[in-house]
Amino acid sequence: KIWRFFLFASALAVARSENCQLPKTSTTLLKWTLNMGTTNLVKISSVKEALTLLGTIETDITIVSVMGRYRSGKSFLLDNLIPHDEGVYPFKVGDTVQAETEEVSMVVLPPCATKLSSTVIVLDSPGLFAPNRPSLFDAQVLAVLNLLSSVVLYNSQSVIDRDALERLAFAIETAMTLSYFEQHKSDKSISRPHLLSVVQNLQLRLEIRGNAVTGKEWIEDTLKQLDQSNNGTSRINEQFHDFFSSLDLVTLPYPVANTKDLPKLSNLPTSELEPAWLAGVKGLWDKITGLSAAKEMGGMKLRGAGLASMIEKWTESINVPVGSFRANSAQELLDHVMAGEVAQAKVKFARLMQSKMDKAMPEAEVRAAAQKAVEEAAGPGALAGFKEALSKGVSDLIEGYVKVGRMNSCSESGSSSSSSSSSSSSSSS
Repeated sequence: KIWRFFLFASALAVARSENCQLPKTSTTLLKWTLNMGTTNLVKISSVKEALTLLGTIETDITIVSVMGRYRSGKSFLLDNLIPHDEGVYPFKVGDTVQAETEEVSMVVLPPCATKLSSTVIVLDSPGLFAPNRPSLFDAQVLAVLNLLSSVVLYNSQSVIDRDALERLAFAIETAMTLSYFEQHKSDKSISRPHLLSVVQNLQLRLEIRGNAVTGKEWIEDTLKQLDQSNNGTSRINEQFHDFFSSLDLVTLPYPVANTKDLPKLSNLPTSELEPAWLAGVKGLWDKITGLSAAKEMGGMKLRGAGLASMIEKWTESINVPVGSFRANSAQELLDHVMAGEVAQAKVKFARLMQSKMDKAMPEAEVRAAAQKAVEEAAGPGALAGFKEALSKGVSDLIEGYVKVGRMNSCSESGSSSSSSSSSSSSSSS
């Protein structure tokens, strides 16, 4: 009991010492409408309230997401993985054969909860390969995770499933198009996620051909064997390495000693979960935080406004009939993100300038103040070309401030002249 308590209470104590608010519920970020009638549409939409919440985040953002077969314990894993108050589980967990998660839901962890410099957003996703969903749905889920995530967890049970990997490879091939994937890094590319495969309920030894192996060696060997068993007709190993920045694998034992407790996992307190499983979950979280890096696009570390803009644009472009998708260019997506960032920075620029324009200012002083406000509104680490785009976007405002400075100068001059005339008149009198 002391060991169980230590694993979770130690992390929470740090958060509470700073009066850090841990999340109590998740927020729906993306949802799907499955209309498999005559239109054959899989429609994805973003939730405005969630985008508004993202837009308030001003730090760098690290995004951790989970994917895997439906009913494989993804939500339960996340609930126990992230810092949380005892008995409070943000993600919805089900105990029946029916798929429980039908949307991408998110939990926002502030830096004080994780001791990272960035805000961590944790995403729970719909399970893959469910019988009531088309294959494009799976590709869209994968595209979401590739587009948004810094680290992706692929959750499975007991062994690495050959069928799941093959179907996953097929979905990856589609997702490469849907998510503006670029194999070679460029100034427009989106940073690729790391893949951490999580094999739960493992009771077997990690050995291959009589030799002990690491989790990373296990998944690497499995991908190579898949291509070999297909007589070289598949390129699954290559697809995985192209799609993900790195591959690794973590194993977890059963979370409870008695398998009869598995159907009621969501109702069990932490104190009744196996210490070895809790230790494994903590080790997994340590791996995740070790890999965590701010999501980048075109060399820019995305913050809330840029991320929300990117999600909005992506959901607009992907809602098309099955089989007739045409990928938009990465440049188009980048332009849209840039426009959203510029629009927000213009508001900050105007606020900064208004505080300076309550007195007379020569034109040179106005322009110098405007340049300083542009740099402050753009912030550090801005995307290449962003300051130039912002300067162009506020050029009309700057000219307006120059006129205001002149008017204030004239007003002060007139006031001074009037005061001087009044003084002269009084003296004459």
